[in-house]
Formats: sequence, C-alpha cells, structure tokens
Amino acid sequence: MLKEEQALELLAPAKNADQGIEAIRHGADAVYIGAPAFGARSAVPVTVGEIKRVVDFAHLFGAKVYVALNTILFPEEVKEATKLAWHLYEAGADALIIQDLALLNEVMPPIALHASTQMDNVSSEKLAFWSSQGIEQAVVARELSPRQIARLHKDVPRLRLEAFVHGALCVSYSGRCYASAAFNGRSANRGSCAQVCRLPYDLTDGDGRVLAHHKHLLSIKDLNRSSVLAELIKAGVRSFKIEGRLKDLSYVKNVTAFYHEKLNDFIKANPQFYRSSKGRVDFGFSPDVHKAFNRGFTTFTHHGRGADDLAAFDTPKSRGEEVGTVTGIEGTRIRVRLSGGKKLNNGDGFTFFHSSTGTLTGFRVNTAVGDRITVLRPVKGLKKGQMLYRNFDASFEAQMTHSTATRTLPLSLSLSYGIGGTLELTGTVSGIKETVGVEADLSLSEKGGTRESAESVLGKLGGTPFTLETFEINPETEPLFVPRSLLSKLRQDLVPKLESALLDFALESRSTRDPKSSSYEGVPFFKDAAVQSDNILNPSARAFVEAHGAEVKEEAFEKSPLPSQPLMTTKHCIRYALGMCPTLLHYDARKLSEPWVLRSTSKDTAPVRMRIEFDCPNCQMLLFEDTAPE
Repeated sequence: MLKEEQALELLAPAKNADQGIEAIRHGADAVYIGAPAFGARSAVPVTVGEIKRVVDFAHLFGAKVYVALNTILFPEEVKEATKLAWHLYEAGADALIIQDLALLNEVMPPIALHASTQMDNVSSEKLAFWSSQGIEQAVVARELSPRQIARLHKDVPRLRLEAFVHGALCVSYSGRCYASAAFNGRSANRGSCAQVCRLPYDLTDGDGRVLAHHKHLLSIKDLNRSSVLAELIKAGVRSFKIEGRLKDLSYVKNVTAFYHEKLNDFIKANPQFYRSSKGRVDFGFSPDVHKAFNRGFTTFTHHGRGADDLAAFDTPKSRGEEVGTVTGIEGTRIRVRLSGGKKLNNGDGFTFFHSSTGTLTGFRVNTAVGDRITVLRPVKGLKKGQMLYRNFDASFEAQMTHSTATRTLPLSLSLSYGIGGTLELTGTVSGIKETVGVEADLSLSEKGGTRESAESVLGKLGGTPFTLETFEINPETEPLFVPRSLLSKLRQDLVPKLESALLDFALESRSTRDPKSSSYEGVPFFKDAAVQSDNILNPSARAFVEAHGAEVKEEAFEKSPLPSQPLMTTKHCIRYALGMCPTLLHYDARKLSEPWVLRSTSKDTAPVRMRIEFDCPNCQMLLFEDTAPE
C-alpha cells in the first residue's frame, strides 16, 4: 500500500467561514464550502474573501478547503464560472468540486478537481474516464454497497474515493432527480431543490384503492455510517464526508468531533493508517450525534435491502433522541421513565407522535427535576405509554454556544546566544520544511537566569496554533539573564513567521491539474454516455462530450424536459417499505393493480402527481410525472 493511500480524510461541511474554521478546529481534515455562485446549495454562497479566511486557518494544520462549484451551467455562465475558478485558486483553495463537463473543456487554473456526487459516480467506466481527465477524487453514489465500492477502487486505483457517512439522504440518485424542476421550477442540479421528497402523499393503486394516506412516502432517515467506517476503509474509501452545508454551527461542531474520534479509534487499532492533516484536537464536550438534527438513522443500502428500515414516513422533521416513556400525566406535570441514563433540563424541547393524528408534535419543558417535567399548559395528544424524543437538549446546546475545542501543533523551540551579543530563538513544527528563527540583540549578560523561567515565558502560546512540546537551550546561553520582555518579543516575532511558513508550505504542496483540456483529447468517453444526458446544458459541455467520441442524445432536463424521463431513480422502494414486495412470501402482488400513483396532500405547495414504475430486476423504483386525467 502506497503511503498516500493510508491517509484518511474527514470532510466536513461549512455554511460560512466561521463554520469552516470551527470544523477544522473540531478535527476535520478538510472542509467543503459553497462558491460565491454555482454551488449546489445556492442559499449559502460565500465570498472569495471569506473562503480565503478559511483557507488560511485550515492550511496552518495541513487541512484543505474544497469549494463547491457543482451546478450545471447555462451557456452565458460558463465563462463566469471559469473566471471564478481562477479567483478561488488564487485565494488558496485546494480543489473545486464540479458537475458541469464544461469545466473540463475550458482553460481552468491548475487546481485539483473533484467529481461531485451530482455526476452519478456509479460505474468503473465513468470513474476511469474522470481519472483520465485529471480528476483526482470522486464522491461515490450513496447507494453503492461496500462490495461495489471495492470494485471501483480495484478498477480505478488512481482515483481517490470519497463517500458520505452522515447526514440527510437524497432519496433519488444524486444528479438524476428532476422532480423539483418539474413541479416547482427549481432545479436540484442548479442548487435550488424544493425537496419534493419531503412532502406528504396519498398513494393509490391502478384501481384507485388508497394504499397510504397523508404519509411522507419519499422521506427517508438520515445516514449514520459511524459503525461501518472500517468496512468503508477496507473497500477503498479514503475521504469521509459529512452532509450539512445548510446545518447550524452546533451540528457541524458536534458531528465533526464525533467522527474525528471514530477515525482516531480506527487508527489506534490500525496504525498503518494516519490522518491527512496535523494537530492535536481537544474537546470541552462529549460528542453525540443523537443530539444533532436527525430523522432517525440508517446505514442506507450498506448491508443490502432489508437490513435497515429506511422509511421516515411519519415526518420529515427532526425527531431527536429517544428519552423515555411517559408513565404519568397530571395536567401540566409529566413523569417519564428515562432510558439510557438520560438527564432532563429546564428548557428542553421534546417531540412525540400525536395519539390521534399521528403527526410529529412538539413542546418545550418549563422545569425538569429528575424524571418529572412541568410545562406551561397541558400537552394535547400526549398519552401515557408514549415514547418521548428530545430534539433540543438545552444544556448541550448552551454548551455548544461557547468555545468547545482547541487544535494545536506541537512546537519545538531552541534558544541560543551567538557571536556579537545576538540571541536567537528558532522553532520547528510538523508541516514546514526548515527551521524558522528570529534574532534580537542582547546587551545585558548578567548571570542569574534559569532555564525554567525562559521556558515559562516562551511557552505562553495561548491564542496561537502552537503548544510547546520541547525546549532546548544552548549550554552557553543558560547562565545568562535574559529579560522576560525580550523573550516575549522573540516569541511574538517567531509565531507569525511560523504561521507564514506553514501557509507557504501548504500552497506549495497543493495538488495540480494541467489547465489545458487539450492534454486529455482523444480519450474515449465512457461507454454508456450515448444513452444518457449527463445534464448537458451548454455548448462547451456538449463539445467536450463529442470530442471524446460520444453523442449527446438528450439535453439537460432543465432545458428540454422529456415526459419519458424519470423524475427520480431510487433504491428506496415504497412497495417494499409497505410490506408489499413480490419477494415477500406472505404477500400476493396480484391483489393490487398498477400503476401506483403518488399525489401530494400539502396545501402549502404546488400539487405533485407522480406515477411509479418498479424496476424489480435492478431492485429500484422509478418515478415519472403523472399526466393521466383524474
């Protein structure tokens, strides 16, 4: 195994610069953040200046910043996106996450490129082609099993594989969801998804029989693969991605810290692996992903169909952690049998499923003492015996508003007295090539100073990225009396020089790609390109595909929607989730006629009607716009 293949990367989301910095501080080896435009989360753009602020902090620890430039582009946007790519490169970004093939056709900066999950990275042919175009990292589809990922790694060993390990799940294969564009005019591939998948629906069969009423039938649980990291690593994954560029700071800090500890636990048991960034991380809290936003957890298709319950049909909102069972209700006083050593706090937020409507309902605790809580008014729909969930832990969230982590680099210092009365302080730290030093004239040379006093002054590194690990003093220097003010000045002068050296080294070490696409001309496009659109929205992307021997049969849905095109392709299967799969021995599939149809029941959104086709040989479900008369 090559040394670079042993490096593991925890990749955390950042809605803004402050979140990006906190993600690095809480143990991320890299962060991904939205570009000022053309990012797949259009609601959270960040200025180039803010991105540079994250870059300068991350690079101190050898961590990286990847910028999402991953929407498909209209013709008039291609040059603007290319120009923006140059600005991001000049700001120090380490890589761009892309989707539009025009960015493989234009003259781009020599910056590393990563294939977004929107590029539908499911086959060896596709990944081999991306690798031939200089792409160095690709996000594999969430739907792939460890065995499928291992096959990709074996077939395309040069391409670094990235996989989602935590957060909200898109029900459709990414890059192949057009439902939001079809019904709301808001394209997921343009960064404006309206989340049609989280709406409530009625489900009917071909004879009009109602199979489900007002259920969130396309909503699935949140991903949590913390228990299977070792399997992913064995399969060839080296970058572990946390979803959440729309999440709050508490989520980013908590979930990043949690997976930081999980990866470190793996490395302790497998010391041939190491983290791709540097620095010691110390937490002032206990990370717990159950306290973060979640709809319940799943490993998705990691263990195959049926190993996990994917469905979150009752609500698309955050249910929270299980707290306990209601054992008594007396007006505004509620008693709970607590589970798992849980403790309640004043101000906690609780959820439960209403005893009559089945909808997720919430209330806030006024006071909590032991297993008893009081509320301001009686809670409607709450009954004895019901499970309570907590989606807001007041004590934990209060803790998360403060400083919750430090990250530091071990620094070695050496103090020596040279010829001509010059005192020199030098420092070495992992991540820079050479020793860095500063000098000062020492006019006073009286005896009486001690090593301990010098070390105590030089070791005052609070507020810097460093912590003193070792201190050496030249034997001839030790008897000297050095004023504390002079030692402080030497330390203050040395720190920015060390930081500058770290930043210079990080920029010098950035991965590069040949900016001239002509370097890759003549390489055949992957074999299945001729029968899919690959979301081609502009002439530059079309020219790129055709230059590599493929024909664009269809343009992007956003330009030329086709009734025959699936709006969603999913591994989630409603029929299986409802216990009506033909593979289930107890169910007679002949009882229900097709097609099955979903009709949205929300009064607050545009109506949605989708016809379902079940692709049983491939164990997946296809959804089309239903245009049949009511």
